[in-house]
Parts: sequence; C-alpha cells; structure tokens
Amino acid sequence: MIDGPPRGLVADLVTPFNADGGVDSDALVRLMRRIAVDAAMFRVAGYGVGEAEYLNHPDRLALLKAALAGRGTAHLLFDLTTRSEDETEDLLQQAEGLLKKSRANQGVFYHLIPLVYRSNRDLPQHLQDLGRHTRRRFILGNDPDRVQALRPGPHHKNLRTSVLKKIAANPQVAGLTFTGDLERSIHYARAVRDHRGFRFYDGGETGFLDRPSSSGVLSAGCLILSQAWADVVHSSLNIMDAQRMYPDHLNQIWQSGLAVRELLAWYKDRPARRIKLALHLMGVLPHPHPAPGRLPLDSEEFGRAKDILARLMGTA
Repeated sequence: MIDGPPRGLVADLVTPFNADGGVDSDALVRLMRRIAVDAAMFRVAGYGVGEAEYLNHPDRLALLKAALAGRGTAHLLFDLTTRSEDETEDLLQQAEGLLKKSRANQGVFYHLIPLVYRSNRDLPQHLQDLGRHTRRRFILGNDPDRVQALRPGPHHKNLRTSVLKKIAANPQVAGLTFTGDLERSIHYARAVRDHRGFRFYDGGETGFLDRPSSSGVLSAGCLILSQAWADVVHSSLNIMDAQRMYPDHLNQIWQSGLAVRELLAWYKDRPARRIKLALHLMGVLPHPHPAPGRLPLDSEEFGRAKDILARLMGTA
C-alpha cells in the first residue's frame, strides 16, 4: 500500500483556460511552482474552484499530467468525482494509465465525493470495488452543498457516521475532506479515531480558521497568499518551520490571519473567477478566462480586485 497523505496546506487549484477554451497546462505548471514550497499537497481538477463541472475527461487528465510536472515535492490529490459510477470508474482507469506511463509511483491520491453519484447504501463495497483498479489510496469528500448542486433531490447529502466508520476500516481510504457543522465533525472524528494516520482535512477555509481540524485545510486562497496561509496552517497544526520562529512570530501569524480572512471575504462568492482574476493581475496567469460557457467578470470586478491586492500584498 502506498504511504499516507501529509498534514498541512492542501492547495485547491484553479483551472487555467486559454482563449480557445482549452486547458492551459503551462499556466498551471507555473502557478504550482510558484507556491510549491508552501503546499503539502495540491488538489487537481476539483469541483468549485477547479471548475470540474465544466471539464471532460481529456481536460481533467491534461491537468493531471501538467500537475505531475509542476508539483515539485508536494503530493497530488486528483479528483475522480463524476456524475455516475461508470464514468468515475472509467476516469480512474484512464488516470491509472497516465500515471503508469509517467512512472508516478508515489505521492498521488484520489479524491472522491461519492454522494454526488450514489447513496450511502453499500458505499463501503463500492470503494472496495474501485480499489481493485489501483494501489493508490482514496481521500473522500463530505460536501453537502456540492452534492445538492450536482445531484438535487430528497436524498442524504452527508456521509452517514455508521457508514464512515466502516469505510475507515478500509486501509485504502486514507482520509476525508470535511464540510459541515461542528456536531457532525465531532461524530465523524469519533468514527475514525481508531485508525491511526487517517487524515481529517477541513474542506472549507472558514471552518479551519474558526476551529482547525487535525490534518489541514483545502484552500484556494493560498494560490494568492501562499506564505500567509502556510503560516496560519503550520501554526494551527504545530508544524512550524524553525526558521520562521522569530521573536515577533505571534504578531506575524495574527497579521497573516487577518489577511487571509479579508481575502476570503472577497472571493468566497465567486472563488474560481475572482481568484483567477487576482492571479492574472499579479502576473501569474496570462488570462483570467472562466470555464467555457461561464460569463467573465465585469470591469467593476477588476477594480475591486486591484484594490484588495494593493491592500493585502504588502501585509502578508
């Protein structure tokens, strides 16, 4: 079995597009290399920030291939979630073929939000079936808002605690990204506590800032303020780099926390488009293009982005 995922900052990557609507692999590599020193792991082709809703399988595999070139020593978390079991299995098999060809034997995990395409019933068996196609490990996602958006209707949008307890006994399931309320997070933590090394990441930045989880956070804001987010995460998890433990360390962490909260308040309503706009204005991305079929941001958004970057880039 491949080793477990790391604790720390998980950078939730945007998907750069070129003017023709294709994936801009070179831009993704440049973005990753810019923040690789601060990220423990990158999520690739995720829903929401990564705009996986608008990507076909070739696009997602192109992102995976680019991410292998740009990750440095960081781990990768490739999102396999699709709208059906068959499509998810097909994407897994294609990803395995690409990774085998690339000789990427270590540090790649699969992210999966299974309730997007199926129910809790027989979910432990489903994951065992998927695991027969790979030696790599899975990190599941509990994201009720994403499930509701992609699979509306009267069904469970959260993993059942009893189901998670069974799933955690599968050594091929290495962790969970969690979005939800405090009470549910406590129940989930109890369900997996007997499994040493099981990672429990916050799937939302606000949740981590208010009550940090034990393993880290899935963050898109770190694409802009990577060191500030890394300082906040490392301090919360008590894994600070000794070189950053200088006398005014607490003040630095306080300032970093204020900066990431202000930035989050700006982009949280339109994270993919606003973060790409900021990265474009910073000279990191050549274009701020949204996914094909989505409306671009207007001129007022450009002005607000310039204002917030002017305030924050000198404080983080």
